[in-house]
Amino acid sequence: ATPGRLLDFVNAKVTNLDRVTYLVVDEADRMLDMGFEPQLRQVVSQLKADRQTLLWSATWPLSIQDLAKDFCKDTQKISVGISETRANPNVRQDVRVVTELDKKQQFFEWLQEVSPQDSRPR
Repeated sequence: ATPGRLLDFVNAKVTNLDRVTYLVVDEADRMLDMGFEPQLRQVVSQLKADRQTLLWSATWPLSIQDLAKDFCKDTQKISVGISETRANPNVRQDVRVVTELDKKQQFFEWLQEVSPQDSRPR
C-alpha cells in the first residue's frame, strides 16, 4: 500500500500494524520525491522496533541515506552496477519551446545543427 492509503486503513481501524515484523519500501527515492516522507515516517513510528526493514531505491541520494539511518539499524548497502548518482557531464540539455505547427521543422533544423558536417547527406 502507499503510506497514505495504509494510514487511512489504520485510522479507520480496518487494520493495525501491531504485528508487522517486515517492512519493504520499494522505490524509496520516488516516494520521497512525491512527498510521501511524512506519511512514511508516521507508518514507521507505529511499527515494532525489532522489525526487519528493506529500502529499495534506484538512486542513493542523501535523503535516502538519512531515511536509512532513521529506519534501520545494522544497515547493509547492496549496490548493483555503478553507485555514482551524478549526471553525465558530457550531456547537454537544449530546451526549445515551439508551437505544434513548427515542431517538425524545428526538429529537422536541430538535427542539421547537431549532425557532424561529414555525415550530412549530399
